[in-house]
This record gives sequence, C-alpha cells and structure tokens, in this order.
Amino acid sequence: VIPSEVTFAILRGVNPIRAWREYKQIKVRELAKRAGITSSYLSQIETGKRNPTIDTLKAIAEALDIEIEMLI
Repeated sequence: VIPSEVTFAILRGVNPIRAWREYKQIKVRELAKRAGITSSYLSQIETGKRNPTIDTLKAIAEALDIEIEMLI
C-alpha cells in the first residue's frame, strides 16, 4: 500500500524517490549513504537531471525499504 502523502506528492510532480524519502523523513545525505551513492548524484536523480541505472534504483529502493516498482 502506498501512503496517501506519497501518492499526492507524486501526482503533484514530485520525483517518487524524493516523495518516499521525505515521507520516511530521511535526509538526502543519509539515503545516499545507505544506497552507496553520492548525495550529489541522488539530488540530480531527484531533480530529473540524471537517470539512475537499474542497479542504483535497486539500491535506493532497498535503502528506503520499499519495492523497486514503487520508484518506477
């Protein structure tokens, strides 16, 4: 089940990774560290400046403790 806060954020155009990160109250630096990527790269993904690889998406999903399908 996707929380309504996440759903509404995504419908407003917020990147799904950012919507989940903010819902779970995780800072960019912390999520990046958990996913094994830089905070700069994560910020670029969240703003749409870069597209993550499948492996990166898997790492982010695992760090957020959600299924990868929630980010696609």
